[in-house]
Amino acid sequence: RYFRPGVSDPGHGLPELISVGYVDSYPITTYDSVAQQKKPKAPWRAENLVPSHWERYRQLLRGWQQTTQVELKQLQRRHNHSGHHTYQRMTGCEVLEDGSTPGLLQYAYDRQDFLIFDKDSLSWMAVDNAAHVTKRAREANQELQYQKNWLEEECVAWLKRFLENGKDVLQRTGKGEREACPRTPR
Repeated sequence: RYFRPGVSDPGHGLPELISVGYVDSYPITTYDSVAQQKKPKAPWRAENLVPSHWERYRQLLRGWQQTTQVELKQLQRRHNHSGHHTYQRMTGCEVLEDGSTPGLLQYAYDRQDFLIFDKDSLSWMAVDNAAHVTKRAREANQELQYQKNWLEEECVAWLKRFLENGKDVLQRTGKGEREACPRTPR
């Protein structure tokens, strides 16, 4: 799972966007908009990827930072809000014992569910009137199949690589130095 919270008014020296990736509850990557670098948190993660991977994802996350700020400002206007607000993106996938690969892609505004992607129906579920505007825009941009493919194929392929590369750490029975993986926003 990847968690990407963004804030509208971060304050001096604090990041507008943070991204943290987890496998189970083990942190594997971090990014923040102040440092503007994606960094491995797990040694096995750094050892198994070429340096160009980190630069490519740094660029992608800088783009996400800009997109997050634009969408957050739109949400504030739609809700007639000012001041400090949050917008969080959570995405991830699993490989279950039966071979199925459920995935999730959802957004929260001020820690409340906002939009949830339903990969089976190729649609977004909106939880309020402001979310319906975003839902219509996202469904019109023709990226629904891309999102489904990312959740079922690319995400799963990366997860399998992570599980293989980190199996010595991830298969330990004790928690060791693991940090708690954030919960789904509700």
